Amino acid sequence: EIAFKDYLNDIWDEFAEDLFGKNLGLYWHISNALSGYSLHSGMLFSLPEDYILGALAKYPDRAPIVIAKICPLYDNTNDKSVFAKWPQYLIDHYGNRKDVLETLSCNMGSFSCIGSVIPLYHRQIDVLMPLKEHQNETVRNWAVLQISAIEKEIQREQANEDFQRMHYE
Repeated sequence: EIAFKDYLNDIWDEFAEDLFGKNLGLYWHISNALSGYSLHSGMLFSLPEDYILGALAKYPDRAPIVIAKICPLYDNTNDKSVFAKWPQYLIDHYGNRKDVLETLSCNMGSFSCIGSVIPLYHRQIDVLMPLKEHQNETVRNWAVLQISAIEKEIQREQANEDFQRMHYE
């Protein structure tokens, strides 16, 4: 974090090569350190956006996938959940790439929960619904499939919660 704060211009090129280039060994260590958790968006996403946009341009094959894997997903504005800046950017600019959309799906499915997970699934549906009208057909199809899969998860989870209540109340 100190290196990013004080020496970003000096280290960025080498750092970006390790994160977005072909050296997968360093990628795993770096991406875990940079990704956010809970409500914290991670160090990478606190950088000026020019750094991320530059990486997307310089590493068009891997950078969108890496960003999709570790970016914060949601933004709550006016009590409504929407995709945060970077997932929406990836959807709008790389939505024709199934690998990017699949990686966003994985990121969406990576969370922990105390209590019912059903509200989190409803939040995911809420952010996906506008994508059913997206200009890109691949994005529209992806959104419909995601919503369908999440609705099945809600049904499964509701049945599990009902079973738990029946046995433990």
